[in-house]
Amino acid sequence: MLTVKGSFQEFEGIIEIKGKQVVVIGSIKSASIVTGNADRDETVKGKAFLNVEAYPEINFSATGTASLDSIRIAGSLKIRGVSHTAQLKGKYVSDQQVECTMFIKRSDFKLDFGSMDALVGDDVSITLNLFLTPSLK
Repeated sequence: MLTVKGSFQEFEGIIEIKGKQVVVIGSIKSASIVTGNADRDETVKGKAFLNVEAYPEINFSATGTASLDSIRIAGSLKIRGVSHTAQLKGKYVSDQQVECTMFIKRSDFKLDFGSMDALVGDDVSITLNLFLTPSLK
């Protein structure tokens, strides 16, 4: 299997950390994916995969716990209208930066390439590098 890396260029979210409680709400513009290959980008954005016209956003909302060195969050990840529980695990890189990883199965979200599906792996890892800013409230 070929490993392909990509990133989403348009996203927004809020992370609230109060004591040990963490709340996360995030949204990604699915059409903003970039993999470094324009033809592949168009395929991923198309009806067989992300179907960005029908499903313009990917959403995640969750609550979890934080300790001095890590964050563990279980929440709802919604891709192509399909919601599935996902685990987000993170570690503090600094006082203002958190690195989080989520592992999902492509098949859980009905993401397939039809006849070419066997060429694409089912395991997807998602890495988030988040920079925290204090609330102005």
